[in-house]
Amino acid sequence: MLTFAISGTRKGMTDPQIGTFCRIIDSCPKIVRHGDCVGVDADAHRIVREWFGDSTCIHIHPPKDSKCRAMCGNLDDGPTQVHTEAPYLKRNRTMVDKSDVVLAFPGGFREERRSGTWSVIRYAKKTGKQLHVVFPDGTIDSTAGPSTPSAASSSSS
Repeated sequence: MLTFAISGTRKGMTDPQIGTFCRIIDSCPKIVRHGDCVGVDADAHRIVREWFGDSTCIHIHPPKDSKCRAMCGNLDDGPTQVHTEAPYLKRNRTMVDKSDVVLAFPGGFREERRSGTWSVIRYAKKTGKQLHVVFPDGTIDSTAGPSTPSAASSSSS
């Protein structure tokens, strides 16, 4: 069973990113981890529950700083495990370390130095994790590790 770590912009997923996300996660049984922030984390939580219901366990890794929390752990919407709050950087690294695949959804096309999403991308590359960066137009940059079947077919178009 694959474990996916989700990281992304607080602006949320664009429609093309949602389509790509659904194609990637639809290919196999899964566990999903996210950081419980507004935007992409909340979008991913909602989509996983709508598509997979109780068949997918969601692990929530909340930040110590609660100003941007989505509070997904308060939803009674299926199997969910809420982990101990941690500072952003530590929480992000824990999610990457405990996952097989990292899905990152940046708000733009260029790397940003002071961005949690880009920090996750850099860390995933450094650790050799399978990584799929899904840009706002839905295109994928896959690095490190083998691609999942649906991601590979998406990135070749």
